[in-house]
Amino acid sequence: MHEGVLYFGCDDGTVTALDVSAQRAHWVFETGGRVRSSVAIDDDMVMFTSDDGFLYAVNRQDGDQRWRFDLGSGAVERVDPALGPPYAYDYQQSAPAIVNDVVYAGSADGHLYAVERQSGVQRWRVSTDGKIRSTQRRGPPCGPMSSRTGRGSNHHPSSLLTLRSSAHPMP
Repeated sequence: MHEGVLYFGCDDGTVTALDVSAQRAHWVFETGGRVRSSVAIDDDMVMFTSDDGFLYAVNRQDGDQRWRFDLGSGAVERVDPALGPPYAYDYQQSAPAIVNDVVYAGSADGHLYAVERQSGVQRWRVSTDGKIRSTQRRGPPCGPMSSRTGRGSNHHPSSLLTLRSSAHPMP
């Protein structure tokens, strides 16, 4: 929620900006796949990932696409946990995190990407040993950012990728 507007993604492949007090949509943006990530919001953009394999940046006011970045994973196939093998999971997508002028997004291709916020141009990417299913978390101001890589358990140090405030990868 930002300034009275709730932004959310849906399984129909859309992201909606809903004016809560007026109970009406300001805009609806369509992607090519389910939107299972949270959105990241800054002053003028809303960013999110989609099961179509892209990171999107749209104008916060009107929902027009600013840019789209290919996360290299292709379309994400979903498994219905009730119909899949034992312990099948229906994962959420890694949501983007905005730090200064950089957008960080994990991908099912096993990379964490750093993308220029304004242009959508890749700054760098770092390879991990597994699909990134979690959303990046930022520590205290100017502190490290971490993302689970899918290697090992949630509590094992080898399953985390940590970035220092300089925004350069540090496995």
